[in-house]
Amino acid sequence: MKKLDGVAQSATFDNGIEFMRHTKLHEHGIDTYFCDPGAPWQKGSVEHLNGMIRRFIPFRVNYEEISQDLVQEIAYRLNHMPRESLGFLTPCEAFNQEFQTVNSRCCI
Repeated sequence: MKKLDGVAQSATFDNGIEFMRHTKLHEHGIDTYFCDPGAPWQKGSVEHLNGMIRRFIPFRVNYEEISQDLVQEIAYRLNHMPRESLGFLTPCEAFNQEFQTVNSRCCI
């Protein structure tokens, strides 16, 4: 996390218990916010990603029937798909670009 300090400025979460330790992000200068219940538009990019995942996995699928290979294939495809929100870079390209920038600031 320390190498990624300064990359993210904020994070918005659902109201699930899996985010109960969100304040740990504050140690890295990341503000945290929670969506209002029933207001998914408050985290639009996540909802957009959920829609992209639904292209591969329909909504009512039994998740026990989904193989790890399929999950990895979907992750690979989505991480290598250009996004307008990233200036038409892929998520992998954008992450690597940011990581290089942050890493160059951290090294002596």
